[in-house]
Order: sequence, then C-alpha cells, then structure tokens
Amino acid sequence: MFKYRKIICLTVFIFLVIIPYNFIYSKPLKKSKTTIVYGGDYDYPPFEYLDEKGKPAGFNIELIKAVGEEAGFDVEIQLGKWSDIINDFKKGKIDIIAMFRSEEREGFADYAIANTLLYHLLFSKKGEKYLSSLDSLKNVKDTIILQKDAYPYSVLSSQYPDHDFLLTTTETDALRMIEAGKGKYALVSNILGYYTIANYNMKDIVRSSAPLLPVEYCFAVKKGNTLLLENINQSMAVLASKGVISGLDQKYLGKYKTSATEAVYKLGWVFITLFSVLFFVLFWIFSLKKVVARQTKQLKKDLEVIKASEERYRLLFEETKDIVYTATQEGKFLDINPAGVQAFGYTSKEDLLNGLVEKEIYWNPEDRLKILSLLGKNGFINDYEVEMQKKDGEKLIMRLTATVSRDKNGNICDYRVIARDVTEQKRIGQQLIQTEKMAALGELISGVAHEINNPLTAMIGFTELILTTNERIDEEMRGDIQKIYDAAMRVYKITTGLLRFSRKEKPVKKEIQINKLIEDTLSMKEYHFRIRNIQVKKLLEEDLPPVSIDENQIGQVFLNIINNAEYAMSEKEGDKILTIKTSLWNNYVKMEFMDTGPGIPQDIIKKIFDPFFTTKPKEKGTGLGLSVSYGIIKEHGGEIYAENSKEGGAVFTILLPLKNGQ
Repeated sequence: MFKYRKIICLTVFIFLVIIPYNFIYSKPLKKSKTTIVYGGDYDYPPFEYLDEKGKPAGFNIELIKAVGEEAGFDVEIQLGKWSDIINDFKKGKIDIIAMFRSEEREGFADYAIANTLLYHLLFSKKGEKYLSSLDSLKNVKDTIILQKDAYPYSVLSSQYPDHDFLLTTTETDALRMIEAGKGKYALVSNILGYYTIANYNMKDIVRSSAPLLPVEYCFAVKKGNTLLLENINQSMAVLASKGVISGLDQKYLGKYKTSATEAVYKLGWVFITLFSVLFFVLFWIFSLKKVVARQTKQLKKDLEVIKASEERYRLLFEETKDIVYTATQEGKFLDINPAGVQAFGYTSKEDLLNGLVEKEIYWNPEDRLKILSLLGKNGFINDYEVEMQKKDGEKLIMRLTATVSRDKNGNICDYRVIARDVTEQKRIGQQLIQTEKMAALGELISGVAHEINNPLTAMIGFTELILTTNERIDEEMRGDIQKIYDAAMRVYKITTGLLRFSRKEKPVKKEIQINKLIEDTLSMKEYHFRIRNIQVKKLLEEDLPPVSIDENQIGQVFLNIINNAEYAMSEKEGDKILTIKTSLWNNYVKMEFMDTGPGIPQDIIKKIFDPFFTTKPKEKGTGLGLSVSYGIIKEHGGEIYAENSKEGGAVFTILLPLKNGQ
C-alpha cells in the first residue's frame, strides 16, 4: 500500500514539476488570434458532458479553454455522439479532441502531453464473477456492453472478433443497461464508472475486475498539425507550472480517483491473500515504470520537436528577404530581422532597437496613426501600401501585412509586421504605363504632323518661288516673305522631329559638349529673361567629356524645361533665379535645372510627364512638352525626373550616359 502511494506521488511529481520545468524556459510560439473547434462526447462525465442547462462542462472543457487563453486562440465547443465526433475529427471539421492514445489512432492523430493516466474496469451487478485480467474475457460467454467506436471496443473487437458485444452510444448508457439487467458486464473508464455510480445512485452496481487497459488520456490534433500541437504542449506546460491543471484535477477527478484507490484496497482485502496483494502492487509498479519511461521519452521527443521548430522559425526570420519586425504602439522596435536593418539603411539591429526609431521610418507620420487605428479596430491589416523612408531620407514604398498581440484584458501589447519593399516594382510599373502613353502619343503626333506638313509644303514652296523668281517686289516685302519662309521652315523641322519621334526612329547622334548646347539654348532666351527680370546662374563643370546625342532633340528638351521654369517664375514676386548645374555622376553627365518658382504640387508631381497634362491655360500650353522630352531622354538611354527643392521651387534632373562608360 505504501509503495502504491509512492508510485502515485512519483507520477504526480513528474507531471506537475519535471514536465513543466522543461517547457517554462522555452520561448513560446507566436500567438495568432483565431478560432479552434474542440469536439467531445456529450455524456462522458466528469471529463466532458452537457450540464442541466445544456451547456458544455467538465475537466476537458475548462482545460481546453485555459489552453486557448494561454495560446491566444478562441475555442468553439462542439459536443455530440462520440462516433460522430471522431468521424468529424477525421474529416477535419474538428481541430482538437480528447481521447485515449492507441496505435490505430496514431495513424490519423498527433497527441499532446497526457492530461491524465486512466485505466478501465468491468462493472456488474453484485454477485457476478470477478475477473482478474483481460485474458479472462475469453471465457466469458455473457454479454459485455461497450461504447461504440471507443478505445475498449477497438481493443476487444480485434482480440475477440467472435464475441457478442452489445454496443451503446455512451459509457454512461452501458452502466444503465447493466442496472436494467440487459447485460452482465460493462467495460468503462475507472473515473467515469465511479462518477456515474455515485451521481446516479446505482447502489447495486459494483466493480468486477482488476484494472484493465491502462492508457494515456490526451488532447489530440489532426495528423501533421504540428503548429497547433506545439501551442497546446507549451500552454499545457505553463498551466501545469501555474497549478491550473492540478486545480482542475482536484475539482473534477480527485474524489473519484480516491474511490478507485479505496476500491483497490478493498478488493485486496476481499481476496485476502498476501500473494495476490503483493502481485497487484508489483504489477502497478511495473506498469507505472513503463508509463513514466514512455512519458519521459515522449517529453524528450516533444522538446526536440519544439527546439527544431524554434530553430526553423528563427532561421526563416533571419534569412527571409521580406522585412519582419515587432514594435510597440509607442514606436519602439522589439525585434527586427537583418533584411529590415538593411532596408532602412542602418548598420546594426541595436541602432533600431534603441529609442523610438519605429516612428521615424514613416514618410508621413499620419500614415502610422492610420495603421495603428486599423489594427486596433480589426486586429490585422493585409497588403496595406504606405510610404516609408531610410535613415538618410530616401523614400521607400512598402506593402504591409500586420497583426496585433493582446494581453488578457484585450489591450494591444505589440504588433507584428511583414513588410515588402515594392519601390522598384512601382517604378517599373510607372515606366510601363508611361511607355504605353508615349506609344499612344506617337500615333497621335504622326497624324497631326502629316496634316500640318501638307499645307506647310505649299507655303514653303510658294514663298521660295516668290523669293527666287520675282524681282519686282521691294526689299521690305521681300523681308516679310523671308520671315514667312523662315517660320515655315522652323515648323517643318519641328514636325519632322515629331514624325521621327512617333516612328521611334533612333536619334541622329554625334559627340556634343553639353555645356555648349546649354549656352546655345540660353542665348535663344536672353531677350525673354531680360524683360521678365530673370537671372541665370550657371554652375557648369569644366572639362566635361562629350556625350553622344541628337543635338536638336536634346536642345528641344532643354528649351522645354527652361520655358517651364520661365512660366513658373513669371508671376512670382521677389528674386527670379534659374540655376543650371552640370556635373559628372558615375557614368552619366548630370544636368540640374532649378528655379525659384512655387514648385510642383505634390499631388500632380507624378503626372507631369503624362501626355496632354498641363497646369497652364489652354492658350499657353498643350501638355506635350515634358511628355516628348521624357520620350527623347529615354530614347537616349537616360533618366529624367522632377522634384521640389527644400528651399522651394522645382528641380528637373537629367542623366545622359557617357559613351562606353567614360
């Protein structure tokens, strides 16, 4: 008797002390708020059953709710017939189930750490024969009542396929049938048997066998659902360390376990022989040693699985190309992966973890407040596009997916973000759109240029004929006709250039000094600048290498940009200064045109190179100048973009490649 108590104490010690100790210091998995379906038997007290109000109750119900709260998921309880529940579990309609561990069930389920250790007993009316082992059943010709699809049925039906078993929906019904005289023996779990006899006042029903079919009673998940299994195991370990499991055990199972122990003692005294008592104790020692060894082996295996899982997630966190970080609402990074450190332009993770740096990565601080508001309302965001920035101020376009972590009171602790840098993707997309627009513009220009050239050819021909053959006109008239001819030729050159652009003909390139081309273009604007009081500040780097360009086309680009700057500053009070700067930048000649106008409104800055987009009155602009300029620069393998300077005013930057990367 004393040894038996030692074994029980040892088992409790292992479950409540050793097992939790192995898990307490392992880092918990990330929790995600979701709903998990738990399925159980509607009449399997005191583990799970429907109370007098028809609501789920019992040891399993309270324990799975505690696991859900600890793991961070909601639990939906579904109780029904055991055969239906286990079928729904196999079909994936139920996520978690509590059942006995068996080799057959391990084919479709993975088991968590055992909730408790149970065995089964035969119950009968008083006076029936006492059976000492499972082998004794082969000599029993009377009807044995079992629950359909339960663990005892799967064992006995395979061992005694010819035996006449009577099947019931629940184990409680099996005991009721014994009481009604519809069978000799009912094989049920020990705690359910004692619970039913005590609570339904079955005074004529007694235990009629030694302990049979000792087995672990565990939560189980669908085969392969390792993430949910790991969450359950870790949560069970934490609950055990907090004393929650032992409290539920005492509340629901304690007195029935005591009943089982007392029954063992009474049974020993009934058979009175010292040998049988000793044999029974030795049997239990051997059984419990096997259970402890198996449990210890399983725990080691579970620990290895958890450690391997943590290593996999840490490796994924460290190696993924996406940015992954955790931050508080106040703006403090709690963790960030190397991809995030690099993307935001920092040299080490510690630079980001110190202070409230997370606030500083947003281009517009109001965007961060919007994201926090959405997370507080919905708990998540998905593919949310936002502008962020590097440490040096370079703009980034990010696509965020994020979730929140809450405490037991529902308050947000932190939020976890996966961010993907789509800056380059957006740039390529804009280039594609611009290319399609330029193609449409080319078709339009081709048609317009042809229509203009038809009457223009006549004008040029007749004026040239008058100038060369008619000697009777006076000099004043001849000068006027010459002006008409010169203007017509200028229009002809423009339409010819437009046709070449629309046909995507390659530019006629030759080696040109950029500084000289800028000087020549400015000379055309001297009169206009003088009457509008516009100063020109030239910061032209000397000894720039020549670039291979179409002089007429690039000159047209310069003239378009200078005309826009002139228009922007024409209505401005105060200093009107156009600054033109040239320099070498990597393998490019860089040209910057900076004015002191009002700048470009932020909401239209991305549209200024679109065909027909203009902010000028109809009589002062068509919206084609910058669009054509964009096409010319792209045809030369260069870049053109616009932005606003910090001092105010617009800045147009052109990059033209050097020949052979000089």
